[in-house]
Amino acid sequence: MNTSNAHLTPVTGSFNDNKKAAKNIRLDLKHHFPGTKFSVRSSLFAVNVAWMDGPTKEAVKTTLSKFTEHNSEHCFSEKFGLADRILEDRNYSKSFIESALAAIAEKHNCEGIELTADAYERGLLCNVYPKGLESLHTVSELALKHMYAATY
Repeated sequence: MNTSNAHLTPVTGSFNDNKKAAKNIRLDLKHHFPGTKFSVRSSLFAVNVAWMDGPTKEAVKTTLSKFTEHNSEHCFSEKFGLADRILEDRNYSKSFIESALAAIAEKHNCEGIELTADAYERGLLCNVYPKGLESLHTVSELALKHMYAATY
């Protein structure tokens, strides 16, 4: 057995089953991102994965790509399950948003601008364009997208 997959449970019967794949997806996420709490829900057409803060969406997507039919490693899918689709949904806590906004304020001249999680969530930063920047909302989105939370 491949020791890098020792934390996964082999599936029995049909491997092309979102519910079976979801069980191993939970185990794989716990193995790769131990400090982050994930919600993994299976439906007839997809497996939905949601979490707050923690790893980037790209890191989770890369980790879980082996569970989709676009995976070239067919033997893995037959052994550990195959999901029709995996939908990732990363959410941000207010404190995580505040951290990103503090980094933006430090890097750019944002004096006199209300840089708060509440302003971000209400869309109030969409029409604020400090010198040489896109809207603060866009800059915030990019910062959040690439930030890892130190939870694991």
